[in-house]
Amino acid sequence: MNTEKDFELKITLVGKVIEVTVHFLIWDWGGKGTRNLYFASFAGLPESVKAVSASLLESYEAQMNRIAYSRCNGEPYKRLMKPIGLGDVAHGCIYNQFFELSSIEQVNDPEKHNRALLIAPEGNMEKVVAEHVICRFGFPREWESAYYNMFQDYCQPLFVEINPNFMKWNKVQALLFKADEKQAIERLTEALKTKKLLIPESDVVGEFNPEWSMSEYMLNNATHLAEKLADLKPRHSFDQPIDPAIADMLRIPFPTQAHVIQAIVNTVDCADSESPILGGDMGSGSAARSAITETFI
Repeated sequence: MNTEKDFELKITLVGKVIEVTVHFLIWDWGGKGTRNLYFASFAGLPESVKAVSASLLESYEAQMNRIAYSRCNGEPYKRLMKPIGLGDVAHGCIYNQFFELSSIEQVNDPEKHNRALLIAPEGNMEKVVAEHVICRFGFPREWESAYYNMFQDYCQPLFVEINPNFMKWNKVQALLFKADEKQAIERLTEALKTKKLLIPESDVVGEFNPEWSMSEYMLNNATHLAEKLADLKPRHSFDQPIDPAIADMLRIPFPTQAHVIQAIVNTVDCADSESPILGGDMGSGSAARSAITETFI
């Protein structure tokens, strides 16, 4: 039977051993049989939690049951620390910055790396992988249930050491997701061509062929798109009045600029609209429009 001592993570500093109690560790094999630590959650005295987390960030080696764990060399790490109860105990964690955990943060820059570390606190890795693919690559949510199997060969499971005394974490799973955007799009395209993915039934009128380029798609759906645009009501048009307060500004905009400002203000005031985006060439007064719009909002 595992005891609490079996899950003590220890750091030795200046001849002094500092211990914290582990909730769970996520790791994988490194070179020469070492264990690379990707994520660690632990608790203890605030001073101990601070010392252990800081030491791991500084690449010190930690031990649990005489087994050494260390961070991955050359990769960014972060730590979190939070007091528990009256503050006499603290909860801390250190994690590889490529981890994607909604309760911590999401760090993914596909221009810099082609992988992500995913964690499923409740053990539902299928849902976590699907959500990652949807959010990172902008894939349709309609195929959510198919993404885990579709990308399974890009998923490398990681080892998880769980302290059985903390049942809250007994379902934790983690994996390394290795597909970049190009590979993901190729996999999705292949699934469409081989009919592994089917376009769901929809009341949207239009034409679609996975062999088409974007230009071909636009040409084949020009009439349908024009009809959709005709149904949309603009937030403001040039034949509508603008707020007379615009004329009281120290810097009065040109008429066209004033209409753009009114359209943006109307959009912000609309409860069901998203945030508007204002763009313009240099010298067209885009900075002035932004400043005046902010004043009205």
